[in-house]
Amino acid sequence: MDPIIDRLGNLFRSFFQDDDIDNSFDGESSDQDMKDAWDELNDFLKGGNGSSTTSHASGTGRDRTYKRQGPPPPEALRKDYENLEVPFGSPLKEIKTSHRKLLRKFHPDRFANDPERLHAATELSKKINQSYQRIRTYFEKGTL
Repeated sequence: MDPIIDRLGNLFRSFFQDDDIDNSFDGESSDQDMKDAWDELNDFLKGGNGSSTTSHASGTGRDRTYKRQGPPPPEALRKDYENLEVPFGSPLKEIKTSHRKLLRKFHPDRFANDPERLHAATELSKKINQSYQRIRTYFEKGTL
């Protein structure tokens, strides 16, 4: 709860500060998110493209960061990433999560009463599974 109070305090202070005082942010803050954002901005401005490290916020309030290992996946897998609705080059954990979510959404059993939708869901599920298998094989063996 202290970060919330700190943020509110900073907000109130900003309302009452004189306009002739320099209010520029210098990267020093008690807010870890602000520090991380400032560091990321500095890296970008120094010529880094940010592609080597990616952060994802989790529901626990902590950031989990992963580094890409090795070269990006081959372009032949780009369509498979699109089929699984994840960004090209995403880590396997994110791909697995999306795979499960899509299968729950389009599983043929959900459309058992409608033959047309059942057929479409069967084809889509097959496509989702094939894409997942190709990407998983690449992650496990390093080749297609």
